[in-house]
Amino acid sequence: MNILLVDDEPLVRTSMARMIAHLAPAHRIAEAEDGEEALEALEAEPFDLVITDIRMPAVNGLELAKRIRAKWPELFVVMLTGHADFQYAQEAIRYQVTEYLLKPVSIDHIQSVIATAEQELKQRRSAELVGRLRTRSLLEKRVQDLFYELPLPYYDESLFPPFDRFALYTFRVSEAGELGRTARFAIKNVAEDVLAPVGAPVVVAADRAVTAVLFVPPGGGEAVDDAKLRSLAADVERAAKQSAKLETAGAFGGVSAELRDLKALYRRSVEGLGEELGDAHAVEPEAACASADGAGAAADGQMHRIVRAALELIGERYAEELTLTSIAEALYVSPNYLSSLFKAETGSTFTHHLTKARMTKAKQLLRETNLKIYAICEQVGYADQAHFSRMFKTLEGMSPYEYRTKTNI
Repeated sequence: MNILLVDDEPLVRTSMARMIAHLAPAHRIAEAEDGEEALEALEAEPFDLVITDIRMPAVNGLELAKRIRAKWPELFVVMLTGHADFQYAQEAIRYQVTEYLLKPVSIDHIQSVIATAEQELKQRRSAELVGRLRTRSLLEKRVQDLFYELPLPYYDESLFPPFDRFALYTFRVSEAGELGRTARFAIKNVAEDVLAPVGAPVVVAADRAVTAVLFVPPGGGEAVDDAKLRSLAADVERAAKQSAKLETAGAFGGVSAELRDLKALYRRSVEGLGEELGDAHAVEPEAACASADGAGAAADGQMHRIVRAALELIGERYAEELTLTSIAEALYVSPNYLSSLFKAETGSTFTHHLTKARMTKAKQLLRETNLKIYAICEQVGYADQAHFSRMFKTLEGMSPYEYRTKTNI
C-alpha cells in the first residue's frame, strides 16, 4: 500500500513514518509538508491512504480532503489534529474522511487504521478482479461467436476494446489429450504476452487450436504496419518454443477494420494450417458438458475455457490428492486467478466442485456395487472414512449406509 503523510511539523511526520514503517514495513511511505505539496505528490503517483493534519498553511487538511474526494474518490483519508474540535469532525465527515484521530496518535490507532484500509482495498480489488474476469470471459465468447458469424447483440459492442483495425492468428500444437490441452493454455498465455505491447489481444483456446485477435488501438496504425502485424505470428512461435518448450505452427489470417470480417480471417488462418483442422474451435459436446456436478453448466459454451478445463480435470482426477494449486499448475495459471474464475463463472468454489464430483461418484458406487464404505471412501479420494461420512451426510442429508439402504429398496 502507498501511504502519504501530510503535516507541517517535520518531527511529527518523521515520528509517524517510523511508527508505520515498524508496524507495516512492506508499505511505501512518502511525506509532504502541507496540502499543496500533497496535491503535487498525488498528481505525480498513485496513493492508497493519506494521513493528514488539519491545521496547515496554504492548503489545510479539510481543503485537501475536499479536493481528494473530488478527484480521487476511492482514496482513503485519515485526519489528524491536536484540537478536539467537533466542527472539524463534522467537516471531515462531509468529505467522507475514513477516520478522525486526535494527536498524539497511539500505535494501536495507527495499526487499526492501516488494517482497515488494507482490508477494504483487498475487498475492492477482489470485486474489481471478478468484474474484469466476467467481462473478459464474455468478450472471448463473443469473439468466438464471430468466428462462425453468429449474431452479435448490439449491447455487446461495448465489450470490445477501442480499435481502428485488428489482426487474427491461429496456432496449433501437435500434442493430444491432456498434454494438448495444457499446451494450448500455455500458447494462450504466450500469445497474450507477445501481442499485448502492440494492442489488446483476445485469445480463445479451444479443443484443437488457439486463435488470437489483436485489436490495434486508434492511432496505433502509424507505428504498426501490416508487415509488423504479420511477423507477430512468428514471434509467438519463437516465444512458445523458448519459454514453454512447445513446437507450434501459426497462420496469419489477415487484417481488417470490420468485425463482420472476423469469420473470413479466421477461416483463412485455419486453411493456412491445413484443411484437416476443420472447425478448430468447435467444442465437443461431451467435453462441453463435463461439469463436476453433472449439471452440464458449460453446455451452451459460455463458461470460461479455463473453468471448463478445470472441471474436466476434476472429473478425471477426483480420486487423487487434488488441490487448487495442482490444477492451476496444470493449466498454466495462478491459483488466485483460478479461484476467482471459479467464483465468477460458477458462483461456487473449487472445493465445492471437487467435493460434488467425489460425492457423485460415491453415490454411483453405493447404488451399483457391493463395495464396503471404506473402499468407496478411498476410491473417491478420501483417506478418512469419518470425514467422508460427515461430508456425505452434509450434502445428501443421510449417511452413506442410509443412502445405500434407501436406493437399493
